[in-house]
Amino acid sequence: MEPLKDRQTVHRDGTEVRTLIEGVRVLPLITHVDARGSLTQLPRELFSEPVVDAHQVSIRPGRVKGWIVHKLQTDRLFFWQGDLRVVLYDAREDSATYRRIDDLCFGALKPAYCVIPPGVFHAVQNLGRETASHMSFPTRAYEHADPDKYRLPLDTQEIPFDFNKAGW
Repeated sequence: MEPLKDRQTVHRDGTEVRTLIEGVRVLPLITHVDARGSLTQLPRELFSEPVVDAHQVSIRPGRVKGWIVHKLQTDRLFFWQGDLRVVLYDAREDSATYRRIDDLCFGALKPAYCVIPPGVFHAVQNLGRETASHMSFPTRAYEHADPDKYRLPLDTQEIPFDFNKAGW
């Protein structure tokens, strides 16, 4: 068997080569560290729409939360703790990236703010050995009587992704 050659993943300046699913935005965040501790500032973009709800989400080691999708709300997620894999699947038939999968990693070593539009399924996997966390700032408040949250099982045939396989 002929070995596979690596593909380019970053430009010389360190920015990623990949393009994302249409409407998804990832803003890498800078953490400032000194002898007292650290500070990671959330982007002002978070406040361009009202913050109507906020959730702190934890995921135990080796576990996956998802697949979920929203029809109305945009998810705005802040990843800063742990070692998390975020998998996105574009289920929007009218999207230029329909049926595309993005497999991303964020957390303590790569803090980021990620915007996920309606119609994009997402799941978050804890790859680390400690409980990991992220924050969610949806654009719509959670309605207990009529949640804008739809789920598929992790092993669904609708999304061609296996969480048990290595990333690359």
